[in-house]
Amino acid sequence: MFALLSLTSVESVALFEKVNYDEFIGVWHSCLETTTMTYEGEVKVKKHTKQNVPCRGIQVANITYVGDDNGMDHTGQEKVTQILQLRQEVLNHCELLGITPDICPNATIAGNTFEGKNVKYVQNYHGIGSYGSQHHVKFYGEEKSYYDVHGELIRVPDLDAVEDQDFFDCTYKAELQGIVCDARQNEYRWGIEGSDVWHPIGFADFGTYYLVENMAACPFCENYQCSETKFRIRANILGLGSNNKITCSNVNKIENEHVKKLVCETAGTVKKYK
Repeated sequence: MFALLSLTSVESVALFEKVNYDEFIGVWHSCLETTTMTYEGEVKVKKHTKQNVPCRGIQVANITYVGDDNGMDHTGQEKVTQILQLRQEVLNHCELLGITPDICPNATIAGNTFEGKNVKYVQNYHGIGSYGSQHHVKFYGEEKSYYDVHGELIRVPDLDAVEDQDFFDCTYKAELQGIVCDARQNEYRWGIEGSDVWHPIGFADFGTYYLVENMAACPFCENYQCSETKFRIRANILGLGSNNKITCSNVNKIENEHVKKLVCETAGTVKKYK
C-alpha cells in the first residue's frame, strides 16, 4: 500500500513538472468572431458590432512564453513553459488619447478598416497555465501603450487606475486546430481632443473569438479558393521561397494572412466562390 502511494506521488510530481502550453504559442488570426461595444451604457450596434463574422484573417493575438532571450526564467536554470504573454495591437482614435491631428501617426493595420485618424494601441496580457488543464489559460492585462508619430512606444499610465482589469480567457481546441477566447476590455478616456464637450467617457469592448494560426485551417473560409490562370508573376513576399512565383500551390506559404488573401486576387491566381 505504501509503495503504491509513493509511486502515485512520484508520478504526480513528474506530471506537474512536465507541464507545458506549447499549443498556445503563435500568432493567431480571426477565423470567426462576435464582438460588440458599449459606449456610455449603450450598445453601438451599427458601428461596433460584429456577429458571427467569418474569415476576417486579421491578427488578434501573438502569444509567447515569458522568459529571457533563451526562454529561461530569472535563475537561468529552468525553461519557462507555464507563464505566457498575449500581445494585442489594435487601432484607436487619436483624439481619444489626446493626440492632436498634427502629431497623429495615422496608423493602419492590415485587414483592419477603422475610420478617422488613428494610432496603434498596444496591450500585453499575462497568464499562467492552469494545473487543472493544459488546454486553458486566462490572460489578464491592464497596462497600455501606443506608438507615437516617431515610432516610440508611449505608456498611458493615468488610465490604469480607473479602468477595470481586462482579460482574454482562452481554451485550445484540438478538433478546431485553434483556440477559442472570450475577451473583455474596459476603456476610459478623459475626453475627446478638439471637442466642444470635454468630459470623461467610458466604453467596453467584449466578444468571443475562434482563432487559428493558419487561415487554411479555418473552416469558415472554405468558400474562398484559388484557381490557376495562364499568367505567372513573381513577388518578393516572405514565405514564397527563392523563385517567388505566385501559384495556388504555394500561396499558403505566405506568412502574413492578410497578404495571403490579397495574393488570391492577383494576376497569378484568381478568387472564386463556390
